[in-house]
Amino acid sequence: MGAVGESIFHRMRNVLNSIHVSAGLINHRLRESHVADVGRVADMLEAHSHEYGWYLTQDPKGKKFRIFWDS
Repeated sequence: MGAVGESIFHRMRNVLNSIHVSAGLINHRLRESHVADVGRVADMLEAHSHEYGWYLTQDPKGKKFRIFWDS
C-alpha cells in the first residue's frame, strides 16, 4: 500500500473510532437518564388526572414525582 493509501486508511480508522466512542457515550448517557421512565410517569399522571393536587402531595407514589423531576 502506498503512502496515500495508508494516509486514507489512517484517516478512515480515526473517523470510525470517533464514531464508535461517540456512540458509546450516547448509549451510556441514555441508560443513565430517565427517558425510559417518561412513559410510566405519563400513564400514572393520566390515571390520576382528576386529582393531581392530592396525588402529588398525599399519595406515596405521587410524592415521588418531586424526586423524579429534581433528578
